Amino acid sequence: MVVIVCIRSSSGRPMSENGGAGVRADVRFTVLQGTVGALADGRPIALGGPQQRRLLAALLANHDTVLSADRLVESVWSHDDAPDGARRTVMSYISRLRSAIGEEHLVTREHGYELALDGASFDANDFELALAEARGAGAADAVATYERALGYWSGRAYGEDAGEWWLLSVAGRLEELRLLALGERAAALIDSGRHADAVVEIQALVADQPLREHFVDLLMRALYLGGRQADALRTFQRFRQFLADETGLDPSEALVELDHRIAQGDPSLAPGSAMALPGYELAEVIGEGAFGSVYRAIQPSVGREVAVKVVRAELADDPRFVQRFEAEAQLVARIEHPHVVPLYDFWRRPGGAFLVFRLLRGGSLSDREAKGPLGLADVGRLVDELGGALLAAHALGVVHRDVKPANILFDEADNSYLADFGIAQLGPDDGDIDLRSA
Repeated sequence: MVVIVCIRSSSGRPMSENGGAGVRADVRFTVLQGTVGALADGRPIALGGPQQRRLLAALLANHDTVLSADRLVESVWSHDDAPDGARRTVMSYISRLRSAIGEEHLVTREHGYELALDGASFDANDFELALAEARGAGAADAVATYERALGYWSGRAYGEDAGEWWLLSVAGRLEELRLLALGERAAALIDSGRHADAVVEIQALVADQPLREHFVDLLMRALYLGGRQADALRTFQRFRQFLADETGLDPSEALVELDHRIAQGDPSLAPGSAMALPGYELAEVIGEGAFGSVYRAIQPSVGREVAVKVVRAELADDPRFVQRFEAEAQLVARIEHPHVVPLYDFWRRPGGAFLVFRLLRGGSLSDREAKGPLGLADVGRLVDELGGALLAAHALGVVHRDVKPANILFDEADNSYLADFGIAQLGPDDGDIDLRSA
């Protein structure tokens, strides 16, 4: 029999075993280990039965936010009708939990109760911070930093309560991040030349998530780059048949194109040349430049087409680029003007940096000039629209430095847009590396 001893000060706070009444315990909350838990100085805190754990789960899922007593009642008794006196029962659970984790972490507010981290650690937050670090790591450290991020997981997020209506979005988001991290770690293995290791891991991902095309894409690449071209082609055929049997659908155009490129022995599939991107399915190249390539892509999660700029690997791994990329991309994303091509997303990983923009289908000013001179009315409209776009950028301190007909795009309604703000230089004295995209 294991006896858990929790020593407390007169205030009810967990105490360090080696400290006095004034020593505050190191509290840690966990939700990524198949259940909801808490520790004080590394020792498990007794939380009680499943209802008390559901109470803590609801508070952790909304930490640093006030939840009403009624909301907590709905969470604790989500399967059954709440019994008479449920509010009083919740208050007693709150009292016990406060005694267990410390009054500084469970605070009574005017309209309910708040779980305040207040210096306590939380494995879900630690995972997201480690994942962000992994995404910004250099090529040499990428695999190890992804492993550290994924090391926080040892079970389903929030355990058996993950499917509850009040936890579904929070637990589902964490699970999606875990799958993205696994895919990105596999991509980092491929980028580092560890193709055999990548195949082993991605095969397990495909078996667990057989309808997730991104993992099939990664497996085909890992097999091909590891010298197993025939296995890569068979992987596509199996997926196509499975997808048809299960859903009646065909693979995406991007995966079909990858299959064709593998069949042809395309050398441009090597790391750094438009590898598969989490959350996007790359299609054909629609633009080339000195700093990378632009692809038409599909974002399946929201069902829209976008333009993805893939920065060249050697530039994306340049220490000066790494240092400035995120800060400058964030600034570009803040340019809100109806005639600036909006930047939807951006990220960097070893071997590549990526920017996601709205896809415009009306061609460029270069295309229109090739058909003949513009009329005065069209020129006046361009000056008004693009002048306002430049003023909005300059108000944020962003200098485009490459305004030319090829970087002026149109939509189907002939509205003009200033493109290639990502990544634009911030001013004339920001160094000798030009971070403009393709």
